[in-house]
Amino acid sequence: MLDLYLLPLIRKEGFDAARPPGLYMATPPRHTARGRSTDRLIFHLNTSGTAALPDDELEGILAHLAQLFYKTSGAITSVLKIIAEELNRTLLDLNIQNSNSGKQCIGLISMAVLREDKIILAQCGPVHAFLINPQEVQHYHDPQGAGRGL
Repeated sequence: MLDLYLLPLIRKEGFDAARPPGLYMATPPRHTARGRSTDRLIFHLNTSGTAALPDDELEGILAHLAQLFYKTSGAITSVLKIIAEELNRTLLDLNIQNSNSGKQCIGLISMAVLREDKIILAQCGPVHAFLINPQEVQHYHDPQGAGRGL
């Protein structure tokens, strides 16, 4: 079985934050799509730009994406792609609404699914992830494929 420890290090306005904005951890709801009942889902969404989203809006978007994840059957990688596309549509709609004001929101997301002793990771934008165990530290980041985000 895989143990997961999240150690967020974040300071906001000179103070340590108890929980970073945009961090969302979900457990399966009572009714899930086939094969999702044991999946544990973790999102970390960071928005930037002139129309960055407030914390409560981030929470609502991530809750919606988690519902979509648990209602959608199929391979985890395919469902994570659907989640990224849905988030991209949401941010695009927001940017279209704000086009007259010149404001723009860019999203950077890391998505992880824990299933038994496996972790499946998907990243959009220039984000980093580290897998640390007693034998090694693995750094996950693709500068060529990272792009600027959603």
